Amino acid sequence: ASHAKPWSECATDADRLNVFNGLLLCAHLDALFDRGLMTFSAEGNTVFSNRIDLDSRRRLGLFEEFKLRWIAEEHLPFLEWHRRHVFVGE
Repeated sequence: ASHAKPWSECATDADRLNVFNGLLLCAHLDALFDRGLMTFSAEGNTVFSNRIDLDSRRRLGLFEEFKLRWIAEEHLPFLEWHRRHVFVGE
């Protein structure tokens, strides 16, 4: 699982073990997410860093934007944290 807020940044075990801090992403998306090169909007849409050019995205099979299939309100604080503290910009 990918964690929007890394365990090392969580102040409590409750946050570390909160199922809404986790996302099931395939390996290449997990790597981008962990490095802050990709994040998700509050609506679950992908947002890619401008540090990944279009050609690199195509090589990774990311031809177009996509959306998480399911997002709960409880995910939102963790995703917001990721956008503010991990994501390296648009």
